[in-house]
Amino acid sequence: VKVFAENMKNVSNVTATAMRAAVDQANEAVFQAAQQSDQMSGMGTTFSALAVQNETAYIAHVGDSRVYLLR
Repeated sequence: VKVFAENMKNVSNVTATAMRAAVDQANEAVFQAAQQSDQMSGMGTTFSALAVQNETAYIAHVGDSRVYLLR
């Protein structure tokens, strides 16, 4: 979450590409952490994020967590 947030806070124009890049960076951070010790070997996570800009919502989703639209 920290890596994703750091990447997104520097984005002035939210796009699907920007969200994907931030998710990719976060994924790399998780992968690198999993390589640091045997206890973390094979570790993974799920991730969901929502960014809204100018009446457009962008959703990033990895794993089995879900984002729901409630009306």
